[in-house]
This record gives sequence, structure tokens and C-alpha cells, in this order.
Amino acid sequence: TVVLNFWSITCRPCIEEMPSLETLAQLSEERFGGEVEVVAVSTDGGWDDVSTVLPERPVLRHLFDPEKEVVEGVFGTQLYPETWIIDPEGVIRFRYDGARDWASALSLDLIDVFR
Repeated sequence: TVVLNFWSITCRPCIEEMPSLETLAQLSEERFGGEVEVVAVSTDGGWDDVSTVLPERPVLRHLFDPEKEVVEGVFGTQLYPETWIIDPEGVIRFRYDGARDWASALSLDLIDVFR
């Protein structure tokens, strides 16, 4: 199961949501034992662009797509933040537009349903 988040440093709600995604990555490892991967895809240029809003050693996996080939071209995402839950078979089971507390018990229960 993958929790896939699209974001940009120019998006204030994205920056506000990022700590809860970091916590989700930590909690997922503890609760789901590696069955859930939390990945953030930034449309920024790389680590230098986002380092001011991320912890020094993030648990959350980060990928970069500055040309938006995957973010817009594959997923059709144009507004951020946007988060998808993809089940083990690769089926998109849930999509959420906007910021959310991903470290909440409700979010963990939601992810557990699609695991």
C-alpha cells in the first residue's frame, strides 16, 4: 500500500501538512511493519529547494518531479496538496484534495482498510 502525496514548497497548506506526513511515515512503520509506504512527490527542483521545511533526516520518502511529467502527466494533479492511497494491487482506493492531519487515528484507520 502506498500513500502518495503531491506537494510544492509554494503551497502553504502543503508545508503545514508535511509534519503530519512525516509522523505518518514513522507510525506506518510501527503499526504496519513495512506494508505501507508513505511517499511525497514535490514539484520543486530538489533538496536545496525544500530543505528549509523538512527535517534534517526525514523518514518520509521524497521524490522530485520539477517538470511535472508524472504529477500532471500521469496523475493529472494540478492543485496541491493532493494525497492518494493505492492498494497493494495498484488500484487507487482513495484521493484527498487539500491538507489533512495524516497522523490522526482516523487517517491510520483509513489506510488500514486498504492495506
